[in-house]
Amino acid sequence: MARSEGWTPAGLFPDFVCRLSGLPTRYVESLRAHGCARLLERLHEVDERLEEEREPVSGVLHRAVGATGDAALRRRLLQLRRNLFRLDPGREADMQAARAVLAPADRERVDAFREGVEEQRSLEAALRDAYRAETEATREEFRRLLDDEGFQSGLLLSSRSLYEAQARYRAASGAELGGAEDKTERALLRYFTRAAMKATPFSSLCVVLPGVFEEAEADEPAGIRLERVPDPRARRSLVRLNKTLLASLASHFQRHPPTRRRLQVERNPTLMEEGDRLVFLAVRQGREVFQRVDRNPVLDLTAGVVAERGPVRYADLVEALLGHPDLEASEEEVTAYLDRLLDAGFLRFRFGIREQDVDWDLRLREFLEETDDEQARAAAEALAGLRALAGRYGSASARERPALLEESRATVQGMMQALGGRTPQRGPAVLPFFEDVGGEGEAYVPASPELRGVEESLASLLDATRRLAYPRADQATMRHFFDTHYGGARGEVPVLRFYEDFHREHLKEHLARQLQAEKGATEGLEGYDFENPLGLEFVDGIERAKRALRAMMATRWREAPDAEEIDLRTEEIAEAIGEVPQVPSRGVSLEAFVELIPRRGPGHPARMVLTKGGYSVGYGKFFSRFLSLFPDAFRQRLMASNAEQGGDTLAEICGDGNMNANLHPPLLPWEISYPTGESGVAEEQLSLTAVVVERDPEDPHALVLRHLDTGRRVVPVDLGFVNRLGRPPLHQLLVRFTPVSDLYLPLPSSPYDGVPPERRAWREDGSPAPTIPIDRRRSVERRPRIVVDGRVVIARGRWLVTSLLLPQREKGEGSFEFFLRVQRWRRRHGIPAEAYIRLYPWPELESEPSEGGEEAERRSPPRVAPKHDRASVNLTKPQYVDFRSPLLVNLFGRIASGVDSFVAVLEERYPAAGDLPRHGEDTFAAEQLVQVNLPTAPASPVPSLPDHADARIEALV
Repeated sequence: MARSEGWTPAGLFPDFVCRLSGLPTRYVESLRAHGCARLLERLHEVDERLEEEREPVSGVLHRAVGATGDAALRRRLLQLRRNLFRLDPGREADMQAARAVLAPADRERVDAFREGVEEQRSLEAALRDAYRAETEATREEFRRLLDDEGFQSGLLLSSRSLYEAQARYRAASGAELGGAEDKTERALLRYFTRAAMKATPFSSLCVVLPGVFEEAEADEPAGIRLERVPDPRARRSLVRLNKTLLASLASHFQRHPPTRRRLQVERNPTLMEEGDRLVFLAVRQGREVFQRVDRNPVLDLTAGVVAERGPVRYADLVEALLGHPDLEASEEEVTAYLDRLLDAGFLRFRFGIREQDVDWDLRLREFLEETDDEQARAAAEALAGLRALAGRYGSASARERPALLEESRATVQGMMQALGGRTPQRGPAVLPFFEDVGGEGEAYVPASPELRGVEESLASLLDATRRLAYPRADQATMRHFFDTHYGGARGEVPVLRFYEDFHREHLKEHLARQLQAEKGATEGLEGYDFENPLGLEFVDGIERAKRALRAMMATRWREAPDAEEIDLRTEEIAEAIGEVPQVPSRGVSLEAFVELIPRRGPGHPARMVLTKGGYSVGYGKFFSRFLSLFPDAFRQRLMASNAEQGGDTLAEICGDGNMNANLHPPLLPWEISYPTGESGVAEEQLSLTAVVVERDPEDPHALVLRHLDTGRRVVPVDLGFVNRLGRPPLHQLLVRFTPVSDLYLPLPSSPYDGVPPERRAWREDGSPAPTIPIDRRRSVERRPRIVVDGRVVIARGRWLVTSLLLPQREKGEGSFEFFLRVQRWRRRHGIPAEAYIRLYPWPELESEPSEGGEEAERRSPPRVAPKHDRASVNLTKPQYVDFRSPLLVNLFGRIASGVDSFVAVLEERYPAAGDLPRHGEDTFAAEQLVQVNLPTAPASPVPSLPDHADARIEALV
């Protein structure tokens, strides 16, 4: 089959990224205790029968007690009644006494109940024996499976301390472990299940493959196919040097005289004239600030020489200034003056290393090798040695890797000592490498009509909901500021001027309040609306629409609380949020993490699960990290697609912050040279001094950027993995001009979302009842799976459990007793045998719930998570649990260690085991990163939000 080029104008990009679990799922499935599972099925049947008969049997004996006047018989009947109610068979003598006075039907009923109690005890005893035997057996199997080469390699990079601690665990034995061994086992299980039951984002705990959608026959199921993958467990390691090392080296060699003289110098790219002063953006004490200096002949001369020559070596610049006829100064005076300009940020050094470059060490080494200096040579040799070690590390076995890692750490330490600096205690000194693992071949999906149906539903959903997405509310805030601050007469403003004004007048205070709230200091924040600080009706309308969407879903939930699924239509969603105008369609690229499920038969078409319940900006953003693992043709097709995005200038915002997750090859022809970083090397550099902000002619609630030289709209794009909130302030501002594209779909957390307290229950005739639903803090709440158009799953089925109700192993409680308690708990609440659990700290759980609703909550300081141990930070990551496995139930029993008050969310395993991609006899957990391109449509006027939105929302709920 041929690759499907140029697919539908609105739809899936032909290439995708496929992440496979590093281990086959059978590795974890083999840890199940099948004998225990069979006994539990029988025990649950007995439990249900006893629970059903418990009250009736107690009533029979209660009536018998009241009917007798014999005090001794009365005592026997009372004792029997108490024992049976406690599920204790009691004494045979008491039962004999009861038989003598009970009617035949009652006697038969009590006898049957007592036999059930005895059967229950017998099954529990058999289960205890099976538990002990199977716990020991599965523990031995787990220890054997730990020898997997790929897992050991991933564990070494993920946790060196755990890698070393496993030897002691392997030597332990028995169904009960000591405290240290038990803790080690639970930690190993976390990594092991992550490697087998989910596609971990990075490292060698998963395998990353290129994928392709291809034209196919009409009847081919739309699932992930691995026939072109020789062996999903065959790994091709890509090991690169940790880029945080560059920050230390660059700082040193900018100060070191021999290398300083050879470095290139360039003007700050934000340099602008402001009357008799020059203004530019620089970093002072770790913060981005605007600097202003008075113009003078020497400053103008220096700036002119640098501008005329382009990037120029520091030594050559000194020589040029010394030889200039208009300047009389000594070499010491010139260098001192240049040093002050460099310290102020007026000038900046340039190593010639492209931002986001994965091979940064090669560029730096080339510069150092050309420098006649002992320290430069030492660093160059160390970098060469580290690269060689990285190559050896990538092809080494798990047993060989620890020695190579130690050698690389020693190399870093020796290099830093040779430079006269201290060895960092974190970062590259601890982990000099980072690793991604690719595989051989490619995954593919038959692009049959079945998949086209999924594609159409996905594109329709994204197009309908994008009006609620980030950064639309922020764009409205910026537009309001622009209109009020500059007035209607001002048509355009330099982007750096706008940034300074907007940051000074609004953003700085807003961010400070957010930081204050995060620290728990709420004084002066009462009533502050963090979502809509300027009180804009348009932004309130977006929030109302989100609440309306949640309310609509909650209504469907209330109508069918026991349903397996809530099936929505895109038209329903569009209607619920219809008060917010559509985004002007200029064409946009979106990306999502998904899991494709092939059809299960008639009436069960192929589906796509939105893994994170939302989507983000595209243009290759979430492909970028993995492109070095793929053939370059993948990147070329992506670049060609980006180049076809209308007449706009798509430009990547440079600046990776020396973060490994941001490193990737070029994807866009234009780059915005980040002022406090280093110039990139894309074909076209876009200086922010040539970019202006102006009103969007098609949207009264947005601004656009325009390039003065070409007149084209500039679309800034962040293609790195690091969250935008971790970026510097100017970067965050530029991201606000990205097309509206980031949205986590607003989902109901309760069937009563959006419903006032007085209307939270109904009589049979539909009229409000005076009751409030049971306290969610003391009940397990199940939400059905939520599906759109029968094809796009936006939320898995889930159970919400507070810390008041989640079973955790108590002090002194045996592992079997806890195992049995958990089984009865999950059966009582309908929780499936397999689930993924996340924990979210919730400090106000013990307080009474607020009746102020979401609106009041939104206008109050954000809740602050309590301080807890470092291990609990990872609890929001999904942890797989199979309740048929004694080892995983033990992990479940300690999952909340260190967190006192929390909410646990258990999600169903979906796709199920039978829906996973298969290779031979093995199945693998899989996640796909797909890109959806929405086309450009003719521009049309966009109305403002009407005033009747509140009435519409009220009607909906």
